[in-house]
Amino acid sequence: MSKKNRGPNFCANEKEILIGLILKHKHIIENKKTDAVTIAHKNEGWKVLTEEFNSLSSFNVRNTDQLRTCWDNLKRTTRKDKAATKKEIFLTGGGKPNHPPPGPFQEQVEILLGPTLDGLHNEFDSDGQFQEDSVTPSNKVMEVAEVLPTIVLLDAIPGCSTVVILNILASSLCL
Repeated sequence: MSKKNRGPNFCANEKEILIGLILKHKHIIENKKTDAVTIAHKNEGWKVLTEEFNSLSSFNVRNTDQLRTCWDNLKRTTRKDKAATKKEIFLTGGGKPNHPPPGPFQEQVEILLGPTLDGLHNEFDSDGQFQEDSVTPSNKVMEVAEVLPTIVLLDAIPGCSTVVILNILASSLCL
């Protein structure tokens, strides 16, 4: 087995060119299908991207594998930073959240990744507050307005404990 020769690191300008070309060829390169025709189309797209990259870049000549690895690394670090930010939001202990600073190309890669970066929406997930569209203010007001008469009626019942009131209240919210 032959060892791979390590090339020079990608500079910021090369990464910028790569992201611009990925944006241009996104419909081919980021296609989620995995059949033989699509994979062949992706490989051809990467070859075209490599030729365009080498014609635009005046730094180093890069091959397709190097460009793919660089793109995978950019996606990986963006997902990792996004997960660290999300984790930091949910930590307890008070004070301001200590968000890690975004990478230099993180915003551009987030735009390219789109919904694959955030994951699927789950209304029953415990981090609903992180997802902006999970509860609208109008729905929240409506829920409180529907439950408020129940609380008043249960408060007026003598001998009814607070635990019973809360259980009835919780069951009415789940419906």
